[in-house]
Formats: sequence, structure tokens, C-alpha cells
Amino acid sequence: MRFLTGLLAVTLWAAPAKLKITPENPLLFGQGSKQRLVVTAEYPDGTAKEVTGEAAFTATGQAASIDPQGMVTALANGGSPIRVTWQGQTATTTALVQRADAPIPRSFAGDILPILTKYGCNGGSCHGALNGKNGFKLSLFGFEPEPDYAMIASAHEGRRVNRTDPEKSLLLLKPTMGPTPHGGGKLFSAKSPDYQALLAWLRDGAPRDLKHERKMTALRVTPELLTLTGKDASRRLLVTARFDDGAESDVTHLVKFSTNNDSIASINAAGVVKAERGGETAIVVRGPGVAGVAKVAVVIEPRNVPLLPVSNLIDEHINAKLKRLQIPPSAPADDATFLRRVYLDVIGSIPTSAEARAFLASKDPAKINCSAVPSTPNTGPCNGATTSTTPSSRSTTRAPTPSPSICRSSSAATFPTISSSARCSFRAATCTRRPPPTITPS
Repeated sequence: MRFLTGLLAVTLWAAPAKLKITPENPLLFGQGSKQRLVVTAEYPDGTAKEVTGEAAFTATGQAASIDPQGMVTALANGGSPIRVTWQGQTATTTALVQRADAPIPRSFAGDILPILTKYGCNGGSCHGALNGKNGFKLSLFGFEPEPDYAMIASAHEGRRVNRTDPEKSLLLLKPTMGPTPHGGGKLFSAKSPDYQALLAWLRDGAPRDLKHERKMTALRVTPELLTLTGKDASRRLLVTARFDDGAESDVTHLVKFSTNNDSIASINAAGVVKAERGGETAIVVRGPGVAGVAKVAVVIEPRNVPLLPVSNLIDEHINAKLKRLQIPPSAPADDATFLRRVYLDVIGSIPTSAEARAFLASKDPAKINCSAVPSTPNTGPCNGATTSTTPSSRSTTRAPTPSPSICRSSSAATFPTISSSARCSFRAATCTRRPPPTITPS
């Protein structure tokens, strides 16, 4: 009986507070355009879990349809309500469709160049290098579509494009490792959506119609701030591109993902982030000429994090970051340690022996609690310090150092004003300054 009671309590605690659909009220441009939805269950303790693969989707109205995987397809102008259910929880949103009278025409910069960027073809270690590779040079990360198109479609007598027999174009044979070897190895198969997109463009004659040409101007990554709780926890990122014609599109399948630290969080080509170990890193998303970033925090074992006393705006941000990363605050630093850290943080050097002795010997209450010091505007450098500089110098001489002062205080003191909570964490000081070194000619 005791076991069942405990199990019931765990089950009740594990029940999600609500479901969240991302993006909210998705916007689709053009007939047949698609937008993937991501569904997350948010729990009372602030954690979240992606449940897209387990949720059920229904759409009503004539503007859009949705498949069991949460992919919305635009059918006609207007709006279609979408309902999502999972374990008794329900969430709703509305798909909004514009310019659905016809599909958006294929564009070289908007549809073909992103594929080359996705596979790193125009990266600095490949054809985006200063001199390209083996005579084939592309602009770095696709910043210049015009010369890229000329290089692909017409340079070297157009040898990379076979308009008579598109399947035999080098643009397809090289990345699929057909009869022609490729230094970059096999990038995709002939059955992949990217191969089919390139083949369709080649069958149309590899055009670049300036009337319909469009390019990405910005990327938006959702969510921008992501916290994964538990080893192997995962979440899909969504990437939306803004184009120069004002339209937006889900381009998650057309961008290149990379992680700044794959030992903390890894990411695959589909944009699914996976937790590896505790810490924080960034996911960089790249399209032709544009980039976006998402910050990812990984918490392996949730824990109770006591909040620090809040004395200022900085303390609020410190508390939020410690809570997000589930990091308990450090113990308060002793006076000597704190003084050294403050000096290094604020002016980049350690205190003199006289300054250290004065601070350690002081009994002023503001040494512990900055609220004990009256605050007045900071009107200039501490102690009226000035800087003298002589051009074309090769050596520096440290100028005489004034005693520390409280720049924001009208009272005379011999130590920097500090926040009591700052002593417990990232250490903050207001305005202890020394004049920069005086530069003298060699």
C-alpha cells in the first residue's frame, strides 16, 4: 500500500501542466508550403519534454492540412484551426496561409544555394576557400549568389550542368559518388529530397529568373533559449527564414547545424539537439549569407537551487542563470579573495598592499551591504584620475595609484561599494578605478 501511494504521488507530480505548440499561429506563404510543428509538455517544476511523436493532430477548415507527424501544408488563403492532444492535455493554434493562389516559384538563391551551404560545399575548407577546390570556387557561405550561379551553370563551358541529360550533371554525380569520384565523399543519395530538388532544377534548365529570384535575409531559431533535463534528453529546433520578398518559410531542412561543444549537446542534420553532459553551449545555424544561434543548457540531475538575496538588476540575472543551469551558488568569499576578484574584474590588476590592508582593516558597514552607502550620481573618474599618453611609445610606466573610493557615494571610504549577494556569486563592484598607465617614449 505504501508503494502504491508513493507511485501515485510520483505520477501526479509527473503530470504536465500544459502543452505548448511551436511556432504559435504558424504563417505559411504559397500553395504547398510546409511548416513543422513541435509539441512540448511543460511540467510544474519548470522542465519540458518534447512529445511531438506521441501527440495527435487534427486540422479543420480549408486553408491547411496536417499529417500525423505535425507537418502543416498550405492549401488555400485563410486560417485553419489546429488541435493537439496528448495524455489528456489539449492545445490549439491556427495555421495562417497567404499567397496560396500558386506555389512560390523555385529560386536559385532561395532553394538551390541553401543545399550547397547545408552540406558545407561553400565552406572555408571546401569550395568556399580562397582559391576554391580543383577549379571549382564558390563564395564563402553563399554570400554572393550571382558569381556562384555563373560558376555552376556556365563556367568551364558549363561542364557541371548537363541540360540534355540532367542525371549526368556533375552537380549530382559528385555528391552522390557516382562514377565520378568526389574529394568530399558521399553527401546524399539519389533518393534524398535534396537530390530531387537539384534534379528538378536541372530538368527545368538550371534557370535563374531574376523576376522570381529571392534570397534569405535573416534566420530565426526556435527556441532561442533551450534547457534539456536529463542525459539523452532531446528537442527539435525549428528554423524560419525571412526572404527579401517579405515571405517566411520553414527552412529547418535547408540549413546547416553545428554545435560549439558536442560533449555538452550534439545536434543532427534534422535539427534535433541531444543532451550529453551538464553545461551550456551554442548551436549555430547557417544558411546562404545568414546565420542564427540558439543557446542550449543541459542539466543532468535536477536539484534545488537556493536563490541569492537580490540587491540590484545584476543579481536578478545571476539568480535566473543559476536556476536555469541548476547550479547552487558558491559560498561567500572572504574579504581578501573578494577584493582581489573585484580589482581584477574592474581594473584588470590586483590591489596594492596598502589598498588591501585598508580594505581588510575597515569596519564600515557598507563593506558588507551596499545599501548602507548613500547613492549619488557618478560624475567622473574616481579621485579625478587622468591619463597621459605619448604617441609612438614602446614601454609603459604605472602611474601613482590613488586610494580606492566609492564613486557613487558622497561619503569618504577606502573600499569599493559592493552588493552582499554579489559576494556570494559572480562578484560585482560599482566603480573602484585606477588611472590607466602613463605611456612614456622608449
